[in-house]
Amino acid sequence: MKMKFDYHLHGSFSSDSRIDTEKLVLKAIERGYKSIAITEHFDFKPSEIAEYGIPAYMKYHRQIMHLKDKYRGRIDIIFGVEAGEYNRFSDLADLIFKFAPPEMVIGSIHSTDDYPNYSVRLEKALQRENLITYYQENLDMATRSNIDILGHLGIHKRYLSKPVDESFCLDIIDDIFRKLIERGINLEVNYSPLRREMRNVLPEPELLKRYRELGGERITIGSDSHRLEDFDDYFDRAIEILRGLGFRYIFYLEPLASGEEHLWKAQHL
Repeated sequence: MKMKFDYHLHGSFSSDSRIDTEKLVLKAIERGYKSIAITEHFDFKPSEIAEYGIPAYMKYHRQIMHLKDKYRGRIDIIFGVEAGEYNRFSDLADLIFKFAPPEMVIGSIHSTDDYPNYSVRLEKALQRENLITYYQENLDMATRSNIDILGHLGIHKRYLSKPVDESFCLDIIDDIFRKLIERGINLEVNYSPLRREMRNVLPEPELLKRYRELGGERITIGSDSHRLEDFDDYFDRAIEILRGLGFRYIFYLEPLASGEEHLWKAQHL
């Protein structure tokens, strides 16, 4: 693979990140990345706002624009957001994003009404109804949210060392994949579980294979890094897994001549 990309990265504006954003950019240049997307957390659920707040969006925008200009010609930096529960809180999100629209939006489900946080180590096993609700929320996101990427599908599994039975969710997952394909939304291959107990990518290979069988081709790759040392740690392994499953491309944003807009393109693996 000639070019490297990472479209899920958290810098200094995410409350749970320890990364200095400019140091991340410099490491990406050193490691040969063509482009990266900084995708700070914007979670709009009231309980999330109460605990973490909402980052200063325009200040974040100014930071990324400054880094874009400073490193132009060396790396393309995408101004992105990871919008949690965007399907439920799009009115508030769109109001905040209105005056400086992000170049890329990851839509992610981190919590539902019946479970507070799927992205941390689970204190107890998820019940059948929790899993069904989680995947239904992702389907709702894929169906009606204005997103570019569906993020880390199956995030609750990354701390689990043994597979869990989700056979009763497979019809919903198929519907998610079909909707992504229909709407031209990218499916994220998130490789943060390679550094955790799961030791694999999300969605796991069995589900990625199903996505491909249904005609899915549009995937992006993301390390979901919150620490500088995690960036680029398992990129090559993630690419190896995708090749083994028969995927031919990953998708990335190519800046147009004006430098102000981007177009999705496919890069051969």
